[in-house]
Amino acid sequence: MKPEILADRIRQTLRESGMTQQALAKAAGMDPTALSKVLSGKRRLSTLELALIAEATGVSVAELLGSDERGATRISARAQPDTSPAVEQALRRVDDLLEIDVLLCDLGLPSSPSRFPLKIRQDNPVRQADDLAREVRGFTGAGDADIEDLADFCEQSLSIDVAVEPLPTGLDGLSVARGNYRLALVSSAIPATRQRYTLAHEIGHIAAGDTHGDTNGITIDEDLYGRHSREETRANSFAAAFLMPETSVRRSLDPGGPTERSIGAMLTRFRVSLDALAFRLHNVELVDAAGRDRVRQLSARRLVLMTGRAEEYQRQLQSIGSRRLPTSLLQRAMEAYNSGGISVRVLARLTSVPENVLLKQLQPLAPMTEEEMANTDTELVL
Repeated sequence: MKPEILADRIRQTLRESGMTQQALAKAAGMDPTALSKVLSGKRRLSTLELALIAEATGVSVAELLGSDERGATRISARAQPDTSPAVEQALRRVDDLLEIDVLLCDLGLPSSPSRFPLKIRQDNPVRQADDLAREVRGFTGAGDADIEDLADFCEQSLSIDVAVEPLPTGLDGLSVARGNYRLALVSSAIPATRQRYTLAHEIGHIAAGDTHGDTNGITIDEDLYGRHSREETRANSFAAAFLMPETSVRRSLDPGGPTERSIGAMLTRFRVSLDALAFRLHNVELVDAAGRDRVRQLSARRLVLMTGRAEEYQRQLQSIGSRRLPTSLLQRAMEAYNSGGISVRVLARLTSVPENVLLKQLQPLAPMTEEEMANTDTELVL
């Protein structure tokens, strides 16, 4: 962007914020003379300076640069009814992460190229979802194998960053696509099985390239098993087909068909809810509608106890409340920090950890004294 255009936008932002030029220079840690040259279009801003000015004035880097500089952002939000305030609050967190992505791209640390969206053939959304699930599993080499850690799989095989954070009540998750960057943000407050299903659901939105939304590119997803739009039906069907491939489901059955024992085994194998499994059994025509409803009325805990895998089931539930940072974004940010491209302030925004705490954690270890080295056991156990 031309310096004079950026200067105009910063001056406009200054007027709207009510800040003085001197106050902005102090907040951004800049020499007032240097800022004056920037505002007159005679000096270019560094990436770090731009980020600090954006933070000080309360706007995003993307706003200062202009939306045309970064491409459209597509966001899908998985929420329960009447949760608009919750979505707005979560989107502020999304803005933070997207601004950091912009900053890192400017520093020459872009995200990995994305293979999404995939081409979708004209068909009903359920068959579209089945095709998408097979294609995603196919190009990653997963086949119909069980996926143990879905978040790791997303980041390593799909180039989708995954963050698990305490989102506002009523919001299960978000998926974001801008440029090459793909992000799935999932609530840490919902049960582990629902976290896993929500993450798969967001993969479905990203894979399909869903762009329809109610406002500003945001799609408010509907209730999990309620009435669905075409995009929502496809994302839910994708999650089921992706987590529970039909061939794997059929191999998990007892010879006589679904039994309480085989259903319990599938719950721990696929790590989904009883509702999700019941609908999947119905969709692949292993049970009729009445059978689906009978499965939904069973006790998941009792079914799992029958398989002798209660401890494994309990471990799955214990992930509730655990946070997870988006690995790719964090690695890129650490690389930028170590090279002096960004300050600890950016890492603090990414990690939600206070700057002073981060600085202590990031300090290199002090060299050992001769006395400490002499008292150290030199034998290493590998």
